[in-house]
Amino acid sequence: MLLFRHRSIKDKLSVIILMTSAAVLLLTATAFLLNELYSQRRTMVADMLILAELVSLNSMAALLFNDPRASEENMTAIKANPHIVQAHIFSANGQLFASYYRHPKNEFLISYLSLTQLDEQFEEDISQDNVKMGYYFHRDHLNIFKKIYFENEFIGVVFLRSDLEALKVRLWWGGIIVLSAMLLSLILAFFMGSRLQRIITQPLDKLLNTIKEVTRNKDYALRSEKNSEDELGRLIDGFNDMLAQIEARDLKLAAYRDHLAEMVLLRTSELQEARDQALAANKAKSIFLANMSHEIRTPMNAMLGYTQILQRHSNLNPEQHQALKIIQNSGDHLLGLINDILDISKIEAGAMLLRPENFYLKELIEDISAMFKIRCEQKNLAWWVEHEIPENMLVYADQIKLRQVLINLLGNAVKFTEQGSIILRVNMLENDYYQFDVIDTGPGISEGEQDTIFEPFHQAQSGLEKGGTGLGLAISRRQVELMGGEIRVFSKANQGACFTLCLPLPKGTGFVEKRSDQALYARLKSTCQVNALVVSNSQFKPYQATQELRLERASSIKSVKCCQLSNTKYCIRVRNCSKNVRLDGHKRRTFS
Repeated sequence: MLLFRHRSIKDKLSVIILMTSAAVLLLTATAFLLNELYSQRRTMVADMLILAELVSLNSMAALLFNDPRASEENMTAIKANPHIVQAHIFSANGQLFASYYRHPKNEFLISYLSLTQLDEQFEEDISQDNVKMGYYFHRDHLNIFKKIYFENEFIGVVFLRSDLEALKVRLWWGGIIVLSAMLLSLILAFFMGSRLQRIITQPLDKLLNTIKEVTRNKDYALRSEKNSEDELGRLIDGFNDMLAQIEARDLKLAAYRDHLAEMVLLRTSELQEARDQALAANKAKSIFLANMSHEIRTPMNAMLGYTQILQRHSNLNPEQHQALKIIQNSGDHLLGLINDILDISKIEAGAMLLRPENFYLKELIEDISAMFKIRCEQKNLAWWVEHEIPENMLVYADQIKLRQVLINLLGNAVKFTEQGSIILRVNMLENDYYQFDVIDTGPGISEGEQDTIFEPFHQAQSGLEKGGTGLGLAISRRQVELMGGEIRVFSKANQGACFTLCLPLPKGTGFVEKRSDQALYARLKSTCQVNALVVSNSQFKPYQATQELRLERASSIKSVKCCQLSNTKYCIRVRNCSKNVRLDGHKRRTFS
């Protein structure tokens, strides 16, 4: 069957017709030849029995008078049959009486054979049923026995042997006729099958052409022509029904697609309008936050500044100092919240930008270490800093954001750790990458909370207990990603936490002057008279600065506006920016 897998239906039908016809013809020819063989053999046996009867009648007198010569002369009638190979007459006692040979030179010598010996010679090939009838076929011969009776007395036997050439010739011609008829029948079947198979192949070809046309043009309105009510007709009906269903589906899909396109346009218009409204609202929110931040921070800085001034007065009792300390801490906390909200707004608006600069990484680490060493001492926590950063390691990055991230991580560590230690570890990696590890022995963070602590306004359970906005880690993560790094946390509940910060810090170029206290403050004698110029866009800061400078033993202060500048020479100028002014080498004040 594999041979016909890739053949066409036309070829398959032709093969089926030819094979079926050949099988029928072969069976018919075989039956015909077998019947012919059987008929020819019966005819041959009948003819030979008649001839044997004739010989027995002619030889009866010779046997009675014991005249072999007369018997042989009477056997001349056998010569008329060219297929008689030999003939013999035996007496009643089994002795050879007379013989005839078609080929005397090749005669078979049986002069001394008895009838009994002749029977033994062919015993294994003789059918007992046929012997009773007086004949049997042996090899390529037909042997006939005819007993001779005279007045019911057995007087002898006639034996005739004939070849089968006549039978073979008849069968040969019969085979030729049968094969010729088979060949002609197969040729006729082939041509008739080629014509008649179009009844099946033509509808199939039309159906295939319709399928190709539908596939090529995607035209499901086409239909295949039906010409019969048989299985092919039902197949075509099914195919046409399928095309009708597909066409109806496509029409529905087209209508739905058009409706969907209209809906998309409508929804797109609505979304654009909503987006514009959201952008406008976000812009208004950003403007509002920026204005509110400025409006709140300006008086807050003044309040914190005057609080610091009041804290240095020696005529305050402990309760007053405690109240001022509470005001100072609350104000610092409020400023931190304002800064966090402003930063997260910038991040969401995509307005946060990097401001890289060259700086010494070791100085940054030392500043942070000095800050948190004091905070750890206040909570009786061990503070460790581990790094091998060279003294002159200059990097190029956003120092302010890096400082803010480290302060945020370390601040959380101090906030949540009640006992134990806090470690800041800095390692240099390959390709100018640095790894900062902040390790604490606090309550730790469960695995379920580690996925949410970096989201805005999400806190761990311990964070909810300690308070806070939940913005610090979210801001830190966005800032680290903005700098091209990543931040991860490794922690288990009640086993502390390790926040790992990995980010690139390219090597800096050029020259950066190292920090020097001499450039940040001036020492004044108690008898020195100083003229100071304070320039600010705030109505509170000039007075605040003058109060700061008075406490630092400046004996003469003048506060003027920019439009009132005179020719007076000033020893100290304080502008509206963050600068540290140290007057006695021990205290530092910041004006902004």
